[in-house]
Amino acid sequence: MSIHQINLSAQKTLRDIALLWSGTGVAQFLTVIYTLVIARHLAPSSYGLFVAAYSVAGLSSFFFNWGFDSWLLRQGAITSSLSRLTGQILAVKSILGTLWSMSLFVVLPALVPEMFPASLVLVGALDTLCDGLFNTELASLNATRRSPIASGLLFISRGGRLVGAILLVLGGIQSPSQFALARLIATFIGFCLAIVIVTPDFLTPFSALSSIFRDSVPFTLSQLLSTVYIQADETMLALMLADKQMVGLYAPASGFVNSLFVILAAGFTVMVPILTQMQKAKAQLFAPTVKRMYLGYIALGVLLWVGLWAGSQLFIELLLGHAYSVTGGLLAILSPIVFFKCVGFASSAVLVAVGWQKYRLVAQGLSAGTNVFLNLWVIPRYGVWGVSYVYVVSELVLVTGYIWLVTKWFKSM
Repeated sequence: MSIHQINLSAQKTLRDIALLWSGTGVAQFLTVIYTLVIARHLAPSSYGLFVAAYSVAGLSSFFFNWGFDSWLLRQGAITSSLSRLTGQILAVKSILGTLWSMSLFVVLPALVPEMFPASLVLVGALDTLCDGLFNTELASLNATRRSPIASGLLFISRGGRLVGAILLVLGGIQSPSQFALARLIATFIGFCLAIVIVTPDFLTPFSALSSIFRDSVPFTLSQLLSTVYIQADETMLALMLADKQMVGLYAPASGFVNSLFVILAAGFTVMVPILTQMQKAKAQLFAPTVKRMYLGYIALGVLLWVGLWAGSQLFIELLLGHAYSVTGGLLAILSPIVFFKCVGFASSAVLVAVGWQKYRLVAQGLSAGTNVFLNLWVIPRYGVWGVSYVYVVSELVLVTGYIWLVTKWFKSM
């Protein structure tokens, strides 16, 4: 490949990342504003109920998501039957997701009724299911490098959530269930538009699904473990303390940090198909491309870490008010996570591209185990402050494991 061709390829890659970052960034900005609007309007106690329902739904959503989207992102780059794979995944998700949502509706209100109103649990579960189906369509678009379309659909969905929330605030609605219903409507609209743009093939025999389940198992376990160390904290707070006030104070801090992951994941989404193809057909360009990717992610991580730490208290009190002053301190504690996550996304892209997804499970398992076991000890003693430090420690464990795996792969070449 000539220098000119290499430069053109690099420019296209950067353009794809920039387009996805810009589109995803706008969509995520709308999500942050949406969160702030709801949190300020409902106050910590009612917002805690909203967060608890969505936290448990998100944590248990692996029962129907099954890691299919990450698998589709990689497989879509090297297959000629993407619409068929997309249709198969949507069909399986729909069946499993219906069973899952009904289970949550029955179990959670009976388990902790003061934290999980039945109507809120049901609507939150259906919204989470619909969002899971929507993400499959987005993964199909990103696998074929149609990132601008995926970003546009994400913008419509997240923008719709914000519009719905603002209308409810103006109407003086105080019910968390009504806010969840408006969010479900916006998510469903985004999914319907995605179905029109990416028409899946549902005619494939179900007998062909066994290979998809088998091939996606490492991605399933990976999604389960990543969900645990990202969302277990809020869920364990809700179940162990049953204190909606504390959940409502912690959620904006962890939610804001987690919202940045969607922006950081844009580079991962673009780079996985590129690195997968490059590692197979243009191996001489693989290492230099990986190095540039790491440098970009590290620079971004340092910038976000410092900015978040320095402005956390002012940011929270300005946007949410004095009632959430505790949240500002929690956000400062959580700020190193964005740097760890930047390095983690770069490492994940390499491991998925070279076929080492199954080895990621070791690092993710250690991180998830650290998170759960430390939280079991910390929550009764130190509450939300202890949970914040545990989140940082578990992310440090994760990124250390990822770096070790990437280093090991390059040494084996």
